[in-house]
Amino acid sequence: MKHETLFVELRPDLEALAGALFEFSEGCLREIGTLIPHGAVLTEQGKVEIVGAVPDGDREWSTPTEVLLVLFHSLRALAEERALRAIGVVEVGTVNSESPRATRAIRVLVEHRRGLCVAVYKPFKRKGRRHTFGAVFLSPAEPEVGAWREGGT
Repeated sequence: MKHETLFVELRPDLEALAGALFEFSEGCLREIGTLIPHGAVLTEQGKVEIVGAVPDGDREWSTPTEVLLVLFHSLRALAEERALRAIGVVEVGTVNSESPRATRAIRVLVEHRRGLCVAVYKPFKRKGRRHTFGAVFLSPAEPEVGAWREGGT
């Protein structure tokens, strides 16, 4: 019951962060046809700031996993340096739908400093150069970035 009460209380923060990340992610899919992991922070003043990450090295490309690791580190550092309400991370994931095959989805993991963590999914399909998006749904999740101790600061 505590989780449900916390979700209702923090819903505006979750919607602000996830909404901005979905908007940015959809733009990436439409403009460049792919989605590179990225994130965002929700400041104490309620402002959303998009965050990217680039692994060190001389290579011209990186894997999504390498980008995520650098992004996680950067977000933890930002949470130590600044007063943030929440952080979010985007990557492409898969979800099971009514069809027998898994569907690709934009996955936004939101971790709030007060201890709430949810994964928000927006399924998408690509036909040629056009993307169509399905309905958003969410599920409880475990923190992956781990920017705050259990219960927040």
